Amino acid sequence: PVVRALPAGIILHHFTMAHYHICALDGSGAAWCMGLGDDYRLGTGDATSSSTFREVVMPQGVSFAQMDCGYNGCCAVDTLGDGWCWGKNLFGESGTGDETTVTATPVRVLMPPGSHFKSIKRYNHVCGLDVTGVGFCWGSNLYGRIGIGDMAVAYSATPLQVLTPVGISFTFMELSLNASCALSTTGEVYCWGSGSSWEQGDGSSETDAAPTPVTMPAGTSFIAVSGGTTHFCALDQYGYPWCWGSGSQGEMGDGETSENSVPSQIARAE
Repeated sequence: PVVRALPAGIILHHFTMAHYHICALDGSGAAWCMGLGDDYRLGTGDATSSSTFREVVMPQGVSFAQMDCGYNGCCAVDTLGDGWCWGKNLFGESGTGDETTVTATPVRVLMPPGSHFKSIKRYNHVCGLDVTGVGFCWGSNLYGRIGIGDMAVAYSATPLQVLTPVGISFTFMELSLNASCALSTTGEVYCWGSGSSWEQGDGSSETDAAPTPVTMPAGTSFIAVSGGTTHFCALDQYGYPWCWGSGSQGEMGDGETSENSVPSQIARAE
């Protein structure tokens, strides 16, 4: 470990790590980032890389409550439930309606009418979960990963509502490179997007443009879900982890390097 100097009195928490940069929030809700500066992903107004934390240029009067960084940018939710994004904007990841202009500092997402986000996730696309449990996604729709049920739509530069099954509300959303998953209030996981690495968790390698239920282990409900590049893992109600998707680098935790098409429990130490 290497200690990174911060301005006097600044304590960072809620760290989020992407491929080439790291960001965190301080106690006032201001964001700080360090790492590669390409694509303005540090949010400092310039593309300069930094080996120490630099303060993001915060919108006036705004405090962030939650933040997540993806491959080439970050997004955050403020204390009022509005979304903000910065960095690369090749497919409208900034959510402002502009699909090409790189955003060097946080810009406000064009929020769906009446919606307030409680969390936001970013990878190569972005998804926000509103306070009522409805998911919205935007950015590249490659493989149907924004979950609107239509793969003919190449991208969206504004949030579009995920085509959620009737009667289902989400409590958390998570992203991988080309897929998305969400945890429901009943402890089930729904996934959409690419299934080429079995990310859907339903026994199929098909691509799904709308949420489809993961094949849940008998007697199990999940309380958390997390995504990697081409796999997902979830924690069940007893604290046991389960994973599905690509296992080429041992991601499944079962001592093998093969994929799991449905959730498989990670081997426990004897």
